[in-house]
Amino acid sequence: MKSTTRFEFKYILNPAQAHVARDIVAQLMDADPAAGAPGWYTVTSLYFDTPQLGDYYDKSGGFLERKKLRARIYADHWDGQSPIWIEVKKKRDMAFQKTRALLSPEEWQELCNHSYATLLARARPTKDQIALEEFVWYTLQEGRRPTAYVRYKRTPFLREDDETLRITFDEDIRCARANNLSPQPFADRITEQIIMEVKFAARLPAWFHSMIKKLDIRRESFSKYGHSIDTFYRHNPLPH
Repeated sequence: MKSTTRFEFKYILNPAQAHVARDIVAQLMDADPAAGAPGWYTVTSLYFDTPQLGDYYDKSGGFLERKKLRARIYADHWDGQSPIWIEVKKKRDMAFQKTRALLSPEEWQELCNHSYATLLARARPTKDQIALEEFVWYTLQEGRRPTAYVRYKRTPFLREDDETLRITFDEDIRCARANNLSPQPFADRITEQIIMEVKFAARLPAWFHSMIKKLDIRRESFSKYGHSIDTFYRHNPLPH
């Protein structure tokens, strides 16, 4: 089962630009019900990279084809009882595909303990099984291990008449080293800016192009994971 290809554009906004953009988007799109009354939720991701930081260097080196493996929850911290999403995100330039599977706490512990045979033998929906097998394959083939936690506040918008269009505003983006699967305090903020991400399948609406022109902003590259690694090594930068 192959995931649908979509496109992802990113824009780096200062607080004033983000305020204007959010107001415009809120008038023309719908708030994601998953965000609840506050209109936002917390995303916490744990990235798995190779011992040589292959994903980091693929991005910093400007390679068109790259991927990321991560586990994700929509909360500040894991309570030990909630399910966890595992994801494989593959990108070619601005196009991407993402497969994901929802793991129970027991399944997550099996993954962390490298009990892959037991984990893969469990019954689950076909699409989840395919995503999990891919995640495990890359983990084993490339010796992947937990590398960095990234946490941020996300304000999401969608369109009921176009489920492929999604715009999110990510702010207060912080990182922490992944030591023994337990994060250190999220003290490091990787940017003071707000990242507007736009995901779509075919074309962007005319009003979006007008908004970009009004704000005088351009599409830019921004990797939360890559900036996290740079933050960890800011006093002793990694070679590029």
